Amino acid sequence: MKTNVITRKQYLNGEATHDEYYSQFVTDATINMLLRFLSKERLTEAYNENPNLYSIKLQVWDDLPLIAYTYKMREAGDWPTPAGKVCILKCAARMIIETKNI
Repeated sequence: MKTNVITRKQYLNGEATHDEYYSQFVTDATINMLLRFLSKERLTEAYNENPNLYSIKLQVWDDLPLIAYTYKMREAGDWPTPAGKVCILKCAARMIIETKNI
């Protein structure tokens, strides 16, 4: 069964928000990996400073591994890039922050 995929074109046309688009590539493994490197408390602190998590240096995001649905990116008309990886990881971070029982 194929799930609905938000395409890159739909995202760029404003039919989906940044987090709606990038959240479709986040997996449980993405969440677990992120929590091994950055605690929920650290992510929340950074989010409270700026929702774009700018207080966590870009190099930290760049150095983290990408564990995501990269095949789904291709289905969406996208491909894995360093910038896309950071978007996926920051989206995963916001998902962690918004989830009460993580």
